[in-house]
Amino acid sequence: MSYAWTIWKAQGQPIKSKVVVVIGHKEREHRLTYADFSRVMRAIDIGIDGEFPRNRLLEKVKTQQLMQERITEERIIIRRALQPTL
Repeated sequence: MSYAWTIWKAQGQPIKSKVVVVIGHKEREHRLTYADFSRVMRAIDIGIDGEFPRNRLLEKVKTQQLMQERITEERIIIRRALQPTL
């Protein structure tokens, strides 16, 4: 038996069977690729249909607006953590 779900339907649900994901060349919303891969219980249970463009991980994710906001927040947190306490 097999099912087809969108990633929005699968979010928050652990999947205990094998999964095949179809990943395109662009991310429609922030963290959807992460959600694809994080639903399975074991890495061996996930397969990728088609190609997984390398630049999706290395370039495009960094340029998304939400990622830029996260990077800015992390820099602020690190700066504050490195400040000497009185």
